[in-house]
Amino acid sequence: MHVGDDARSTPAPDGGGAPPQRLNWGLLRSLAGTAAGTALLSISLISVIVGLRFASPRQIATAFNRALRLVMRIYGIRIVLACQAPKPPVSGVLLMGNHVAWLDHLVVFTALDEYMIGLDAVENMRVPVYGRAAVAWGQIPIDRSDHAAARRSCDAVASALQQGTPVLVFPEGTRTKTGDLGPFKKGVFHAALGASAVVLPIAIDGLREIAPRGRRLVRPGTVRIAFGRPIDTATLTTDDIDTLMHQVRAQMDQMLHGREEGGS
Repeated sequence: MHVGDDARSTPAPDGGGAPPQRLNWGLLRSLAGTAAGTALLSISLISVIVGLRFASPRQIATAFNRALRLVMRIYGIRIVLACQAPKPPVSGVLLMGNHVAWLDHLVVFTALDEYMIGLDAVENMRVPVYGRAAVAWGQIPIDRSDHAAARRSCDAVASALQQGTPVLVFPEGTRTKTGDLGPFKKGVFHAALGASAVVLPIAIDGLREIAPRGRRLVRPGTVRIAFGRPIDTATLTTDDIDTLMHQVRAQMDQMLHGREEGGS
């Protein structure tokens, strides 16, 4: 027997050598899901760009929704609607939600399965593929650094609502860093009054942990979307803006934390 054979057959003493490294299967699952889900999302957006040359957004909304459902499944995102009644009708409704992640618009559209548009940061319109798809879909760009341009965007929201198109907005104007609701911007509330629209507060819970701000890695998890009580603005005036903002904020906070803001 050779000396080398003895060395290979002799077990290492206790404590000798580095312990074997365990694979982080959760991280690998997230990396694979993010890569595959984002690739399918890109293909779906390209299909939207092509499809809208031959059909209207409403005509392809169902097909796009099915594609997004598959994207969410690959990401590992489970969407739960936290409502006792059937999904509320949203035609001509201004949906106001908390802004937690870059996936907010897509998750809400996937959950409601109805054609809707939303306010989208103007810089997003410069993102390859997404920007072209968003413009073709009817997303309304908003530049919050330009007050006059932002006002025109809010006027476009009011016009869409008057035509019966549901619009999703995030009155905070930017994604949360802490999970708490940030200050609200008044522009979208003026749009609601300008269109005499019904405002439907919604709360998105769980998505911040799945796709937090500043990170593109999507981790599997459950997103819960809750619906508040519709608020009819037909009889309200600009003098009621602060009251309307408080009502929407109180409902969101109640749905997110089980209390009204300022409560225990």
